[in-house]
Amino acid sequence: LPGLFEQPEIALDTLQARLSWRIQPQPDRLDALELKLADARFANADAQGEIDAVWRSGEDEGRGRGGRFPGRLELNAKLDRARADSVARYLPLGIAARARHHVRDAVQGGQISSATFHVKGDLADFPFHSTREGEMRIVLQLRDVTYAFLPGHDGAPSPWPAVEQASGEIEFDRLTMHLRRLNGRVWGYELRDVQGGIADLGA
Repeated sequence: LPGLFEQPEIALDTLQARLSWRIQPQPDRLDALELKLADARFANADAQGEIDAVWRSGEDEGRGRGGRFPGRLELNAKLDRARADSVARYLPLGIAARARHHVRDAVQGGQISSATFHVKGDLADFPFHSTREGEMRIVLQLRDVTYAFLPGHDGAPSPWPAVEQASGEIEFDRLTMHLRRLNGRVWGYELRDVQGGIADLGA
């Protein structure tokens, strides 16, 4: 999937889906295109889930906002299970690299008990700086995860201890990341209801 995920190829063990398309003639303009993916279920070593999506070409000619391409997308997906240390590879490239790499380095084991993905809008504006441009929301539920608030880099260890046996929620809402209701243990001490986040992933 080049251009959507950092990893261009994602291997699947199983995939079931209904795929349909429609070409709608329109007077004095190019035909309107619609591609629909319905009741799609997939599974691999990392995750298992389902997707429903509709892509439509834009009303105007050319490329860019309102143009024929890249078009408009409405996507809803959810994961029934996922390995926490692999979830970063399924975050779209529209999320800033430093946020994707933070998730990659910070989430060091455990499970994603559930996750939801929602995208709606003109893909020329993705990942949508405002509600007027579109919607992008990803919510991950963590379970028994090892989470490093400040991961080490270039082989150097982190100066901060990781939170172990962590549970909580990570949410990406357009260009904002929230960490909510994080519970876990550090140095044997119990943490409860820790909150945090990054206000602007594009800054």
